[in-house]
Amino acid sequence: MKKARKKGRRDKSRKFYFLITALAIVIVGSLMGWLLLAQEEKSISTLKEPTKAQLVLLEKVYNEFRNFQYIPDVFPMEWEGYWRERFERLCGRKLDLEITVETDYYQIPSETLKRRGGDCEDLAILFVSIAKNLGISARAVSGSYQGPRDPKPLNHHWTEIYYRGKWQIVDPTLLVIRKKGIPFKKFIDNPEEYPTIIRIYCKYDDKVIEGILPRERAEAEKERVKKEAFDFLQNVFRNKRQREPSEIELKEISLISEDLFKKGWAVVQAGYPEDPRTLIQPDNPEVKSWIEKIKSSSKG
Repeated sequence: MKKARKKGRRDKSRKFYFLITALAIVIVGSLMGWLLLAQEEKSISTLKEPTKAQLVLLEKVYNEFRNFQYIPDVFPMEWEGYWRERFERLCGRKLDLEITVETDYYQIPSETLKRRGGDCEDLAILFVSIAKNLGISARAVSGSYQGPRDPKPLNHHWTEIYYRGKWQIVDPTLLVIRKKGIPFKKFIDNPEEYPTIIRIYCKYDDKVIEGILPRERAEAEKERVKKEAFDFLQNVFRNKRQREPSEIELKEISLISEDLFKKGWAVVQAGYPEDPRTLIQPDNPEVKSWIEKIKSSSKG
């Protein structure tokens, strides 16, 4: 789950985060059933068991993720212009505001390779693209899990490969974060040791998608984020004027907060794909080239 980051001991009234994913568990949990976007789910008869050679190569690919960095999606946002100036006049002074958009930005595999990192969905998308290139049935999964030390479920993206007649979790993000991580063979030989899966939001590869689209989950949180933008500006006003805003001032703050929300929401929308299937790219040239390098290094 993404969390707001603290920098020193700055006045909290000056900081605002467009935090999009935090309440997705509640929202998705209230939706009934699944949205099935594919004509039909991939049947077991179309799934093939990976060969020993395919698994050996996939394990080498998995181990390469140790050299990647976990890069959270955090975007500082400049809020300038007429509405910012109008709010400063309302507060009676110039303001030093720290505004950050913290949301998911879905990278294509070549971008993750170029940056040598990303966050959980980026790493999952890259891993599935590679597995599919190797001829292994694989898919990315968005959901939430909870480990024994987690006080509440955490939103996450992981991957699954079809092995021994069922879908089994492989999570490259844990290797990136922990470096030593969990050995590949432990995922496929001891799947029961992975943290408890609480909910599944969406499963997808390059052809099939099942569940609730990531963009739709984000859209479900618009009203909450609008209210948080209003509450943030109201708190700034209280802090600077040392009093509660009047009814007229509250209406003014509400009007101004719409501009803050719209600018931040534009950043949010830019990060979510219309269809995440387009991000799974087994034939991506950079993906192919990276696989060949791994093959060559293993021969050497």
